Amino acid sequence: MIKVLTEAFTAAMKHYGVSNGPLPVDAMVALVATFNEGIMLERLSGISRGHAALLRSIDRWLASLEAGAR
Repeated sequence: MIKVLTEAFTAAMKHYGVSNGPLPVDAMVALVATFNEGIMLERLSGISRGHAALLRSIDRWLASLEAGAR
């Protein structure tokens, strides 16, 4: 699964112009995988404070990348 994610992130990060940013592809894949695991663990533990705000912020960031790529 990591190989598939790495390939997808490599292409996406190049497309959105963030491949030369502070996080290399392997680090971004690890960050996203860890983030998802953390969100799931917290939800299973009944913790959700800040999740919606964080996800909205990430969505805005991704939307801005998409707008910039056009």
